[in-house]
Amino acid sequence: MYCLLLTLTLLGLLWRAGRRSVHLEKKISTARSQGDLVARILEKINEARSLPEVLEQIFSDLETLVPYDRIGYARIDSSEGIVRAEWAASRNLEIHLPVGFSAPLKGSSLERLTREEEGVRVINDLEYYSNENPQSESTRLILKEGIRSSLTLPLRAFGRPVGFLFFSSTRKSVYTRKHQRILQLLRNQLSIIIEKSQLMDDLQEANTQLAALAREDSLTGLFNRRHFEEILDLEWRRALRSGSELSLLLLDLDCFKMLNDRYGHEAGDRAIQAVASILKANAARAGDLAVRWGGEELLLLLPDISFTEGRRIAEKIRCEVLEAAIPNRDAPGSGVLSVSIGLTSCGPSIQPEAFSTFFRAADRALYRAKKLGRNRVEAFECEKTLG
Repeated sequence: MYCLLLTLTLLGLLWRAGRRSVHLEKKISTARSQGDLVARILEKINEARSLPEVLEQIFSDLETLVPYDRIGYARIDSSEGIVRAEWAASRNLEIHLPVGFSAPLKGSSLERLTREEEGVRVINDLEYYSNENPQSESTRLILKEGIRSSLTLPLRAFGRPVGFLFFSSTRKSVYTRKHQRILQLLRNQLSIIIEKSQLMDDLQEANTQLAALAREDSLTGLFNRRHFEEILDLEWRRALRSGSELSLLLLDLDCFKMLNDRYGHEAGDRAIQAVASILKANAARAGDLAVRWGGEELLLLLPDISFTEGRRIAEKIRCEVLEAAIPNRDAPGSGVLSVSIGLTSCGPSIQPEAFSTFFRAADRALYRAKKLGRNRVEAFECEKTLG
């Protein structure tokens, strides 16, 4: 009898051990599958080439791990001490918390969250939270979208807090400790991927701005001489291929030294800026190019504009400068600033060898306008200057 009881006891222990072993194997298998899924998701997210693509990939792929109807991303701006909404995506929800919305970080619940190394904030009843924290404008706006619970993941990269991911649901009490643990596991990788993408976007924007600065004159905002020379070559080749017309206006501010001497260099700069604005306003089409050539000389390149139309535009600019009534008391005439304009055009019979005379023709026309008394438009057709 004793042996039978002992045998039954041992069989029971073995059966329970077997069940625990099977359960453990299932947990290990589930964890391994989940780990493989997380690795695949992170790999796809990391392949995205810009911050919006990274965030769109997160919105697309993380739903198998965490429930949400909306994801928002906000970046910490340390220089201004604020958190600014940079991106949001939702499933058929009208966005009320817009991109660009910002709030002070100091003293907020988000600031406290950044100080917690493993912090993930869950609010499973946003209506109750809003009643308890009526000063929270972001909560009020998110409630208008129909959101009722949220999970906030603080992002840290390179040893500092950089922003937040907000996972939100239209249902109450959605987020569990399991979801917190999953996002804690993902946090370091997501933080680095997002910050790297943000830095790359910032670098690209800075490079774009530098490229623009390299093409622009800092005083007037017009294109500079270097950019004009590049574009002139392209437009000349296009005109040769298509047999189209090309016109060039070269402007000079009359008696500019007198203006500078009487009113000072700042007034001189303002005068150049005013004429530049008039020139830019007359560069109305996408291909028109307004340029500061140097000093008080400006020019306007007009593709597909005939000699006759070029003269009309030149006269319009000359009259608008006079109407601006920029004082130049010591100049002869009306006592206001005027401009002299030289015009040249090449028509459908444009020849390759005319390129070298194109700008020179406008310069000759400007010289003649100056010689004949200033405040006038003179012109040479490019073909007639050959030889």
